Amino acid sequence: MVKKFIGIVCVVLFCDGFPGSAQVLRFGIKTGLNGSLIVGENYFSAHNYKIRYPSKTLFYHAGLTSDVRLSKTLSVQPEILYSTAGYDWFSREEEFNGSNSTTEPDVSESLASINIPLLLRVKVGGLGLVVGPQVSRLVSAKRNAFVKGNTDVKSDYLMGNTLSGVAGLEYTFWFGLGFHARYSYAFRSVAKITEKGIYAEGNSLYNHAAMGGIHFYFNSKKQ
Repeated sequence: MVKKFIGIVCVVLFCDGFPGSAQVLRFGIKTGLNGSLIVGENYFSAHNYKIRYPSKTLFYHAGLTSDVRLSKTLSVQPEILYSTAGYDWFSREEEFNGSNSTTEPDVSESLASINIPLLLRVKVGGLGLVVGPQVSRLVSAKRNAFVKGNTDVKSDYLMGNTLSGVAGLEYTFWFGLGFHARYSYAFRSVAKITEKGIYAEGNSLYNHAAMGGIHFYFNSKKQ
């Protein structure tokens, strides 16, 4: 699925190069922080643990963006981003609050994925509304348990492709610098149902996220 998605992105960008094309191509970079909003059930939730939001760990995204102009107000925005996420499990007897800031989670999960969104962008001046699908592929999954330390737990996760829906707002100045905020909603669980893992039949884990940051287009010009 990822290869097909990248192929579509390449076709869109390639077609921009034909003489007489009305499209205008811009390319750039973007980075920012993620608010990990993972939800689901597993071994820990069934054994008197609960997820605490937000995680104390800072999660982030970084990568390449582009903007293929179709008209004055409409464009296609393919991107390739490296993105991290995660969550903390606390036993239900432990309540984290401002006066108990030293409380550490019993279990922390850290995930990393390659995200490939293909977004439709509606622009009014510098303000843009983006919406579209996103294909993600997990590339890393680690667990830091209080009694076992940091371990690789790819065997507990589906390291294949998952699909999300993305919607957000962004503002880009005429010289290329801009700010973005978006929300991604996962349609498929990343939990791998195994006999020896933490995910039993009926358990699931959905990797939703809120993202915000800055971007910059290198070849912008006032139009």
